[in-house]
Amino acid sequence: MIRVHSPRFRPLLRAGLTILGPALLLYFIAAADRRLLLNTVRGANLGFVLAAVLLAVPFFALKALRWQLVLRMWDIRLPYRLAVALVCIGQYIGTVTPGQAGDALRAWYLRERGYPLGVGLASVALDRGCDLVITLAVAAFSLALYRGILPQQGLSLVAGSLSLLLVGLALLLALGNQWLRAAIQRRLPARLPRVLRTRIDALVDTSVYLTPRHLMLILLASVAALSWTYGRIYLLFLALGIPIQLGPLLIFVALLALVGPVTPGGVGTRDALLVVVLQTTLAVEQEQAIAQALAISMLILLLNLVNVALGYVYTLRYQLGRPNAELRDPTQELAGKTTG
Repeated sequence: MIRVHSPRFRPLLRAGLTILGPALLLYFIAAADRRLLLNTVRGANLGFVLAAVLLAVPFFALKALRWQLVLRMWDIRLPYRLAVALVCIGQYIGTVTPGQAGDALRAWYLRERGYPLGVGLASVALDRGCDLVITLAVAAFSLALYRGILPQQGLSLVAGSLSLLLVGLALLLALGNQWLRAAIQRRLPARLPRVLRTRIDALVDTSVYLTPRHLMLILLASVAALSWTYGRIYLLFLALGIPIQLGPLLIFVALLALVGPVTPGGVGTRDALLVVVLQTTLAVEQEQAIAQALAISMLILLLNLVNVALGYVYTLRYQLGRPNAELRDPTQELAGKTTG
């Protein structure tokens, strides 16, 4: 019997996920009505598209602010300009790799400033976890309103999402209490991978400062950043003249955030999800749904290219392993000289 965690099976799984996206995209391209697709793209309102592109600036600004708030849990004061740059770099690497693992690269940049790698990875994991918590809450609320999309599994998915939300909030508050962190550590399964246990041990042994007010600020920044994402996607629907309501839009973006990272850039999975949402919530016929899904996918690709371009420019300025005065933290250097 082949097990998913078998080392020999993992390369096959990665290869399968890599092929899945292009295969789905090619299927929809082959099934699409070329003339209908071309007319849909030609009819796009360029004003709405440009507005969606420009909204990338406040999106990254809010993401950087949220990460700054997360880092303050470890008393790390990261300059705002550098936080924006590293968030853009993480988004760039995450877009071109499966699973959006590129965000972990931010931890390596923090290490170059003299901070422990474990703390950096924990901050990135918590930063991503905030997105997941808010996304699950939105998905649960949306599916509760539109249970017809998943008539049988809808309620169970809502209940599961809300449960994960509550667990996530409880874990975030537990991070601010040393006794609770140690209690969680003692109850971890014995068969955890060594690398994961090492990271958890480092997190427990590190002083973390998190109050309910601090947590509220982090969640508010997360909601604001996610709102900009919804706004950008909604502008793309407006650009194509698709009258999508708030509920279906919430469902689409929330589910896209959950299933999109399966393939690089969400290629294929995004198109399949769009077709389902358009057919089930807007009663669009299959041919038109495929044409509209591919058109929206092209515009989302444009937004991703803007994100990639910003991140790429920042990677030229901030290169790992090369001397860069902006990456060094004077307080860390001073601490090193004092202890030396």
